[in-house]
Amino acid sequence: VITYSLISRETLAKVLAEPVPLAVANPMTADQGCLRTSLRANLLAALAANRRHEDGAIRLFELGKVYLPRKNDLPDEPEVLCGLLSSSRLEKSWHGEVEPFDFFDAKGVVEGLLDQLDVEAQFEEASDEGLRPGRQAAIVIAGAKIGVVGELNPRVAEAFDISEAVYLFEID
Repeated sequence: VITYSLISRETLAKVLAEPVPLAVANPMTADQGCLRTSLRANLLAALAANRRHEDGAIRLFELGKVYLPRKNDLPDEPEVLCGLLSSSRLEKSWHGEVEPFDFFDAKGVVEGLLDQLDVEAQFEEASDEGLRPGRQAAIVIAGAKIGVVGELNPRVAEAFDISEAVYLFEID
């Protein structure tokens, strides 16, 4: 998906407490008053909107810039990849039970992507407040943390009116 770089402070607050986003001097609407500091909020809003029309598996990703404030300077603008998996692995079928996505499906997506890039990663314990404790991992390459993968925190899912488990990855 491609979403706007501008977002409301309230929507962004549903997924992150920090950092405080940069405010736009003259926003066109109240819903676009800040520069995004994460892609998560827009992707979760897109999932919630699509869920109202589709009950099957929804998989979304976005590659785009986020805007991280720097004191007395222009913002840092890293390119970030964020993706999410919801509902079931396969479409509903008379062949058998519907199996929901789990942590290892999301981790496998990340491993597959990094494998295509000939990059080997390790997965370590993480403490991302937007993800469920105990069901998340930091993505580490050559000792540097480059991202996170895990199950969305139920509190965040509820803020977006999402009633199912959602698995998310975010890579800088």
